[in-house]
Amino acid sequence: MAHRFLERKVLLPTIAAVFVLGGLTVYLFPTLKVIVPLRLKYTRNKSPRMYLVPKDRVVTDGVDSDSGYEYTSGNLRFRVPLQAIRTFDSEYAKAFVFADGKSVIVAGQKDGDGVLSALLGDDPEQAEAMRRFWGEENLRSEYAAVKTCLHATPDKGGIFSSRTELMRLPSMLLLKAAYSPLGDVIYQYETKRFRGFQFGNPQQGRAVFVYLFDMSDRLYRIKLSALDQKEIDLLLASVVITPRG
Repeated sequence: MAHRFLERKVLLPTIAAVFVLGGLTVYLFPTLKVIVPLRLKYTRNKSPRMYLVPKDRVVTDGVDSDSGYEYTSGNLRFRVPLQAIRTFDSEYAKAFVFADGKSVIVAGQKDGDGVLSALLGDDPEQAEAMRRFWGEENLRSEYAAVKTCLHATPDKGGIFSSRTELMRLPSMLLLKAAYSPLGDVIYQYETKRFRGFQFGNPQQGRAVFVYLFDMSDRLYRIKLSALDQKEIDLLLASVVITPRG
């Protein structure tokens, strides 16, 4: 009798544990099905830039008009403490070349080019479905969509994340991967005249990329080669974007 009693004392907790583990497995399987492949695909060793998130950075709002030399590309005007030795102009970009291998290239956004266009497409039904899936707040502007992608990281998905958050994460990371080659640090800033991101630290790499969004959500891509951070800061502080005609 005592033997059977001991067997029951051991068996009942074991059965309970099996049911609990089984229930947890059923409950967690959809979550793990998303999390595990992401962690395997984007490891910190192989894809460290996928774990970067933008750091806040202050940009002085306006500079003395006598600071540096003024340059214009389309409706974007800025100053740098360097005198251009030549310029190159094309339909969508303009390059300013300075001494010592320094240069600034400004490219405007083509119509239909950008994250919003890629996500929303031309079909109203597709656009509405994507807004429901991504969240209206994340697609209210091109800037908001890019910022959402840049703040996504593979470890943002966890067992306590909502199903919606988990389902969004793979597509956000896929879009973020397009920005990861631009630099090993990301800064974000916002002024009364524009918002934007800086990819790369000039102390660690020759090329730095700046993505500026004017207050009407128009994007300007700027590639800065061999400029130091002080020169970049002057450019950003002096930016003036005139309204499009």
